[in-house]
Amino acid sequence: MSMRRVAQIPSGPYSGSGGRVVCCDSNHDSLPELIFVTGTIHPADPLRHEVWEHQGWNRFSLVFADTGADPPPPGITTGNAIPFAAGDVDGDGLTDVVCINIDKRDSGLFYCIVMTLESPDSFSYPCSLSWYYRYSENGAIPVPIYYPPDLDQDGQKEIVMFAHWVWENAGDNQNELVWQDTVHAGYRSTFGDFDVDGKMNFASASLGSYGTMSVWECTGDDQYEVVYQDTVRQPNGADVFTTNDIDGDGKPEFYVAYENVPRGKIYLYMWEANQTGSDVYHRTLVDSVWFSGTNWGRISECGDIDGDGIDECIWTTPDIIKVYKAVGDDDLQEVWHWNNDHGGFRSLVSTVYDVNSDGYNELITAGNAKISIFEIDAVDLVSPNGGDFLPGDTVSIRWTTHSPPYCDSLSLFLRRDSLWFFDTIAHGLPATDTLYRWVVPASAPDTGRIVVVAYGSGWQYDISDSVVNFTGGGVAEATRNMPLQWSLSASPNPARGAFTVRYDVPHLRGLGTRSELSDNSVMSLGVYDAGGRLVRTLREGDVAPGRYEAKLSAGVLPAGIYFLRLDTPGFRAVKKAVVTR
Repeated sequence: MSMRRVAQIPSGPYSGSGGRVVCCDSNHDSLPELIFVTGTIHPADPLRHEVWEHQGWNRFSLVFADTGADPPPPGITTGNAIPFAAGDVDGDGLTDVVCINIDKRDSGLFYCIVMTLESPDSFSYPCSLSWYYRYSENGAIPVPIYYPPDLDQDGQKEIVMFAHWVWENAGDNQNELVWQDTVHAGYRSTFGDFDVDGKMNFASASLGSYGTMSVWECTGDDQYEVVYQDTVRQPNGADVFTTNDIDGDGKPEFYVAYENVPRGKIYLYMWEANQTGSDVYHRTLVDSVWFSGTNWGRISECGDIDGDGIDECIWTTPDIIKVYKAVGDDDLQEVWHWNNDHGGFRSLVSTVYDVNSDGYNELITAGNAKISIFEIDAVDLVSPNGGDFLPGDTVSIRWTTHSPPYCDSLSLFLRRDSLWFFDTIAHGLPATDTLYRWVVPASAPDTGRIVVVAYGSGWQYDISDSVVNFTGGGVAEATRNMPLQWSLSASPNPARGAFTVRYDVPHLRGLGTRSELSDNSVMSLGVYDAGGRLVRTLREGDVAPGRYEAKLSAGVLPAGIYFLRLDTPGFRAVKKAVVTR
């Protein structure tokens, strides 16, 4: 397996912050975000949670930051919240982020709390405290929080902390503590129907020296019982995660990584039910690695990152990240590893999510105040990676493809240097091709970069490393300058008089598969008030690819906040516009 780092974010969970990188599209604009806590006790770098949004073509921008304080003032400071999971907990259509935090008292004492931050509306990022529960006084934080599937299958969603506490939703921004286990040890948890009997399970391991691993099963409404235990005799089982049947035998597996600090070694074990409907499991040692420092805050995760529909096991250790695929029953083989450059910090965590919406899940690894985003390497542009060409010259464009992932066709584009608008060179090239001879048109820009796109389970691209110069280009005819992604903007904003709405309709719908290549796109563009009511339609129906403008007189709208909404079958964008007087 070939992976490449496609993006880095110069921020991330610091050593003392904890939590994980939560991925979601909280403001429903089809641009996913990364949400995490960062910062220190220093005033120049205050504790805060940040929201970084994908802006297309593996670019990310900081779009929101909620600054807290450390030490916190009395009360609850939302910027100090440590995110762990996201979803619509109370079913109101607004995104909730499940966090831990503290509620400080004037006396100096504090309560540890589990809480949710909710988006104030469907166009905003989660920033408002909507619910909290005090679970201890002056306790140690952080502790892991989860937003699992419906464990007791009663239609009400749960929040789980450790393996000891379960809250269930009881209405809008209301969650009730419905179950506790004060007997069995556990720390991090993972969830699934491990024995495929129709009842949900969760598993956890202790931090004690005997390494007890426990499996709970739902036995009724808000009822859970331990049905299996195993003793590994390894300490610190702090990293627990699940795959969705990695070896294809019909039963999902789960993993626990035990960290033996005196020995300086971490051991990865896998458990699987002996048979369907069985509460008896067998254990397999997958791998072990030496490590250079303690890393109890690390989080591993499994997911399909090569687009074949089967999960990979992604093990995050202080010094190295390893990816495994099954080569037989209970038999895993390492297929990729990365000697991380995040410094082995305590909060090194991994998340699997398609954050750039290209059809392949990315591996998002965070630690040491930065985030690295890796993706399966589908195609590499070999040449040209620079040089000078005249109109009429024949340029040999060369590339290589990788398997995995599967590639069924390719396209070539010319990107104007520093602009994300593209001229088409060729579409629908066979997956077996590795060479295309392109005659440089007189309409070529002065500078540009060659882009090769591979289509398979999703789409992925590679681009020239340096600028290609087209001497004497751009004199015979205008270039097409076609956009390859949707965009929506309004200016000026705020507006007193008329303002202009600009929108781009891409030549390809999000660079999808060949079946999605289209000359026209069905879309609607409207203006909505703060209550979500349509007040004016700007465009509706089939629209050819290109760049468009629509004039709107602010004089016909009362002063206030409005939302421009662009809708297509596969994409939605929402932008806020303010009218003043």
